[in-house]
Amino acid sequence: MISIGSFSLGALFGILVTAIVNHFLAKSRDRENSQSQARQLAGTRLQEAFADALNAFDPHIADKEDAYTVLHKSFKEHSKAIRLFRPHLSEKEKQEFDKAWMEYYCYEGENIPYLEQYSSHVGSHGLYLESCELGRKRVERILSFAET
Repeated sequence: MISIGSFSLGALFGILVTAIVNHFLAKSRDRENSQSQARQLAGTRLQEAFADALNAFDPHIADKEDAYTVLHKSFKEHSKAIRLFRPHLSEKEKQEFDKAWMEYYCYEGENIPYLEQYSSHVGSHGLYLESCELGRKRVERILSFAET
């Protein structure tokens, strides 16, 4: 066994390997932390972008605009938030997220243009409340991806 001072070559090699492994583990942790922080930031922006939608679907807020009007005005902001958040999801999450987004702005199985499903039903408060409840659930479904 070769020794240099009081260290053997094996001990020196062990110290070197440990330092290299620690370096790569630290870089991996930093990368994971950075990705996690980026997802949290994108999730916060997604929640902020849809705050107006949650308010639009609250039938108890007085003097509010029709839900369709609010959502139509905010559609570009919602779409941008969706686009910025999506890359932070796994492939499986992306499929579920895309489905939730499509259900939100397209009325599945009907020939109704995007967001029209949330327009007020004149003379039918019951249908209006049902529409608000459906919209609220769909927005909450989208925002649930930002919580994970």
